[in-house]
Amino acid sequence: MQLSTMPLSDRLNGACGQFYGGSSAIDNQSTDATSTKSRRANSKLLCLIVMIYGCCCCLPSSLWATQGVTSNEIRIGTHTAMSGPAATWGLGAVRALRFHFAEVNAAGGIHGRRLRLIAEDHQYQVVRARQAANKLVLYDQVFVMLAALGTSMNQVALPLQEEHDVANLFPYTSARLMSEPFHPLKFTASVSYFDQARALVRHFHQQKLQRFCLMHQNTDYGREMLDGVEAGLQELEMLLTAVETHSPTETNFLNTLLRLREADCEVVLMGTILGDTIRILQTRQSLQWDVPMAGNVSAYDQIVIDRAGTAAEGFLATASIEILYPETLTSPAAKNFFTKYKAEYGESPNNAVQMAYFYARILTHALQLAGPELNSEKLTSALESMNNYQDELGGPVLQFGPSDHEGIDKPLLAEVQQGRWRTVQSVMD
Repeated sequence: MQLSTMPLSDRLNGACGQFYGGSSAIDNQSTDATSTKSRRANSKLLCLIVMIYGCCCCLPSSLWATQGVTSNEIRIGTHTAMSGPAATWGLGAVRALRFHFAEVNAAGGIHGRRLRLIAEDHQYQVVRARQAANKLVLYDQVFVMLAALGTSMNQVALPLQEEHDVANLFPYTSARLMSEPFHPLKFTASVSYFDQARALVRHFHQQKLQRFCLMHQNTDYGREMLDGVEAGLQELEMLLTAVETHSPTETNFLNTLLRLREADCEVVLMGTILGDTIRILQTRQSLQWDVPMAGNVSAYDQIVIDRAGTAAEGFLATASIEILYPETLTSPAAKNFFTKYKAEYGESPNNAVQMAYFYARILTHALQLAGPELNSEKLTSALESMNNYQDELGGPVLQFGPSDHEGIDKPLLAEVQQGRWRTVQSVMD
């Protein structure tokens, strides 16, 4: 089929000429005068609609409204676990986001727009995460998704978000999928589970350990930890001694640890989250087995120490952002945050709260940089301009750029010492 090269305006005028009575076939018809006038009036109205539609189709996309952005509001979505096995993270994250957005709104918002958070509870279930993402993107029409929790949960939401230009910012998962393959709307501020696992392998190999074992959840998250451990060992021309898997809701690890002890493991690496980490550490203590154990950022939380008690002493974990404690604060901004948060909620912010508050501050800084004519492209450019950026709270220096949306490329290593997480290596090679 050959496309017409006639300008759109000429084609519309030609079509309208017929509607207006320019065609002799119409003019020569013998019809009632009133009926003819009525048809011509309707034709003119129809032509006007066609012309307006045709002109609008020719407008640049920048002039169309941006989803989730109005003259007085920016809608920000999150799907997380406010109930279920990961509720500690989800509830803390939502509270932190609301807390920071309230601060921003009280100060006048971002370029005159208030920030509105819409949070959905997926209970750490993939099916519910898909439903939540559909609601947030299609019904609530959020501008960005912030701090969404879970590897598989983010995975099912990403295609829909990318289709509707909804950026996925700083999810509560360090899966490689959050940054690979590269996409202009995906940003993270954490080292991948894969690279955290490789760093742990190198750390223990430097201590002359040879028999590496792994416990991990039988989930996408757990399998990425397995991939990272195997890759790290392959670089050293070594193999795993033993591997044990379990469901996220498993509560009994006695037989699992007995098998690993029988395998003569010298170190047990873990792809676990909070509840299973706590029970594994308690079971290790009950067996009086002093094998070193190490997890990643998913187990790096004060709740592990509080609930496991002395069983957590010596446990190691990699992370991207250091946990802050009231007695170790040095930044005035961090001290102010802790004071205001405790006054509001009666407790100091835990790790989940601290991370989400940090992520929210990155977003609001980028929104300021993006300017009043906000859209996805301008937000992306603003984030990419934040190279060597460090928030007033302290924490890691972020390294974003046009081809780098990961922000942080090397983890820290922390150890449980006397009831607190203490950083023993600020940057792991």
